[in-house]
Amino acid sequence: MLWATAALLLVASVVGQAPLRITGRTLSDTAAPVAGAEVELRRPDADAVVARDTSDAAGAFTLEVRERGDYVVTVRRPGFYTLEHLAVAVDGDASLSLTLSPVREHLESLDVTSRGDPVGLTQNASEKSLSGAEAMTIPFTGSHNVKNALRTLPGVVQDAVNDVHIDGAREHQTLFVLDGFNIGDPLSGRFDPRVSVEAVQSMTVRAGVYAAEHGKNSGGVIELTTQAGGDRLRFGATDFVPTIAREHGLHVQDWTPRVSVSGPIARGRAWFANSFIGEYDQSFVKELPEGANSMSRRRLSEHLRTQVNLAPSNVVQIGGLGSGGRDRRLGLTPLDPVSTTRNQRSRVWFASIRDQHYFHSGTVVETGYAYTRTSLRLTPKGSEPYISTPEGRSGNYYYSGRQRSTRDQGIVNLYLPALTFGGSHQIKAGLDVDRVSYWQDATRGRIELRDKIGTPIRSVSYFGSGVSFTTNREVSAFVQDAWSLHPRLVLQVGLRSDWDSLTRDWTASPRVTLAWAPRADDATKLSAGFAVTHDAALLQLFAIANDQVPVSVYHPPYGSGAPLASRFQVDEGLSSPQYRTWMAALDRRLPAGLFLHAQATSRRGRNGLAFFGVPLRDDNTLQELANLRTDRYDAAEISVRQRFGHEYGWLAGYTRSSVRSNAVVDASPDNYYVAADNSGPLPWDTPHRVIGWAYFPTFRPKWSGSCLFEYRTGFPYSAVDSAGFVAGSAGAYRFPDYFDLTIGVERRTRLFGQTWSLRASINNVTNHHNPTTVNAVVEAPEFGTFYGGSGRALTGRVRWLGR
Repeated sequence: MLWATAALLLVASVVGQAPLRITGRTLSDTAAPVAGAEVELRRPDADAVVARDTSDAAGAFTLEVRERGDYVVTVRRPGFYTLEHLAVAVDGDASLSLTLSPVREHLESLDVTSRGDPVGLTQNASEKSLSGAEAMTIPFTGSHNVKNALRTLPGVVQDAVNDVHIDGAREHQTLFVLDGFNIGDPLSGRFDPRVSVEAVQSMTVRAGVYAAEHGKNSGGVIELTTQAGGDRLRFGATDFVPTIAREHGLHVQDWTPRVSVSGPIARGRAWFANSFIGEYDQSFVKELPEGANSMSRRRLSEHLRTQVNLAPSNVVQIGGLGSGGRDRRLGLTPLDPVSTTRNQRSRVWFASIRDQHYFHSGTVVETGYAYTRTSLRLTPKGSEPYISTPEGRSGNYYYSGRQRSTRDQGIVNLYLPALTFGGSHQIKAGLDVDRVSYWQDATRGRIELRDKIGTPIRSVSYFGSGVSFTTNREVSAFVQDAWSLHPRLVLQVGLRSDWDSLTRDWTASPRVTLAWAPRADDATKLSAGFAVTHDAALLQLFAIANDQVPVSVYHPPYGSGAPLASRFQVDEGLSSPQYRTWMAALDRRLPAGLFLHAQATSRRGRNGLAFFGVPLRDDNTLQELANLRTDRYDAAEISVRQRFGHEYGWLAGYTRSSVRSNAVVDASPDNYYVAADNSGPLPWDTPHRVIGWAYFPTFRPKWSGSCLFEYRTGFPYSAVDSAGFVAGSAGAYRFPDYFDLTIGVERRTRLFGQTWSLRASINNVTNHHNPTTVNAVVEAPEFGTFYGGSGRALTGRVRWLGR
């Protein structure tokens, strides 16, 4: 009985023993809190996670253990170097301050990784990230541009006009975020400003089912976080030597000088990071005669970001971006000679300020304001009619005009400290208010469509004023809860509501994801989710109703010769487009630092906004903006990734997908092609796509190699007749399969007391024909003939990395 009593007392003392608490904060090297960092605690000789937490907006985390002893801490956050195997001796309640270093291209070797753990329960299974340092190692075409870097990720397709598509969505269905603010074009929703990869700390792509804080989009989120500087002054320069080509005589093919500088304004209190990029590109169309076969582009962009710590609990960030460019002979192709091209001038201005205040209770209040302004000027080569024939186009481009759009955005976000009831909760709520406006002054000339012997078939003229002004006001609110039901089970639930003055429709967007780690070592994660998302009202669509009216004349014997107007009007009682997305994924940590990711995604869209009408050759046509568009996307994806050594690694991924719509050909005053059967695959549909890249050491010190591989099914295109009507269904034909292999070799060296990085790359090693243009007129003898594309090319890059 005595032994039994002693045992019961011992058990009671153990059960009643309060857990030991380890509290702390995750901070950047500029003392700014790092939210969303996954903190794990393990025994030094075991893989099983003893405790885990995710830092909140104040960077705070709490870990609880039952036993005293030695532990190791691991901290992961995309865009920061992983902090691994930090020894912690627990002999009671403790407090930690963990400093994470942002990913930068250091001159010294760092045997660390720069990526979050995809098996982490708090990381979205569909989330993909790429650091700026990684983007600079992959030899993709146009390596100076962040937008081009996105194509190196599975699930991201870049089409023939360089638009990016996340999980099959249109570019304007993707939310582009720069340091917390919407940077997409206020008019079209596209992402155009040139941000240098040297300015980027991390690029994160969120697709499938993502948090409710991201809205006004159904396709996904591309979030760019830029460098904030540090207490060490850093300089860098890249590609300050132009690329000289011998094609069509000796000339400068491209020149993209980039200069970056970052450092302290006041050490320990204020920092800055500035990046400049210049761009000059000249390309040739080999099918056109000498002297009339080149087009060029000039652009300048500058990005500045500053951070000021007004107090340990108050951080202010100020950012600005200016970008402007000129395109000469825009639209030059084998079927579009110089006379049909136009010159383009564009500018983008962006400015933002964000204030984050951290209270002793752990609550964080964030307020901010951003202003975006874009302008565009298109000038044709003359005022002659624009003539389309089966052999190509001639005359002068028909559109001349100016466009200007602006966005004022204000945000307020509230982050509550971690709450405990039925598990741990991290709750965030926010409000977003926007005003968007668009102004244009456009003049359109005459369009003539002729058959192969030059007989007029159809002519299009425009009537009415091309001056219009359209505005929209948007209000959004959301609440998001990350609920840790168990150390190996996390439920994320969110609700969002949006309203805009164009549709006057309040929407509800619920989101839910569940992530489960079935094993104690957390080597496997199973996740699934469902979301309802809504697209923002695209200002460009509503502005069409106030634009010029196209009037067509079908000449005998194709028609009566009477003028027939195509009017565009906006229906009453419109609602916001709605999409339902289902997602399931498996993430598995394999030996040797390998990560396996497999995912299935299904998205169904209804109530999409597009102009619908029956195209007629004998009567006026009414095109109505209505909720009749439906979209469908299905995909299965598998990828394997490995990180090793000093920031080396590789990725290989395959995606099987299908994206279809009943509004393939857009109806607008500027599109004289019309489709009776407008259902089919969208122009960026790629049923099969393989993407892979690698950055690896060589047998010689200071030398490294890199490669990029992409194969995909050719993009769809629509065949048309000489009158501009789609022959058959939209998207019924395809370009040849695309294949590109680029390899590069790089060496770091010391010269004049400075460190330099020299890289040579061979683009399209196999010289595979990847055409960009096709003759799609069914009456043409050259129907189905493909043109364009870049052959094998040698390129170089010189980077100055400082001392």
